Amino acid sequence: MTINCRCPLCGTVTQVTCKEDAWLAYTKGALAQDVFHDMDIHTRETIISGMCDLCQIAFFEADDDECDGECDICMDFDCPSNASIFAPREE
Repeated sequence: MTINCRCPLCGTVTQVTCKEDAWLAYTKGALAQDVFHDMDIHTRETIISGMCDLCQIAFFEADDDECDGECDICMDFDCPSNASIFAPREE
């Protein structure tokens, strides 16, 4: 199923795909890390708080020790998944 999550900081809508049984368990009180264990931590945070990836970076401003380099966005500037985001801009 697809869930639309609106970022409370910027208003961006992020679509997250998850298993329906996991979503139902979460809405009944299960912990996100237990039912969405196959998602990266940033996608789980989007489900929990609604924050989009870029607002998560701006809000938390910390290194992410749990990142395995497989996520779309990470707060670790040395993470390979951020090469294009944090690359020096050409003038």
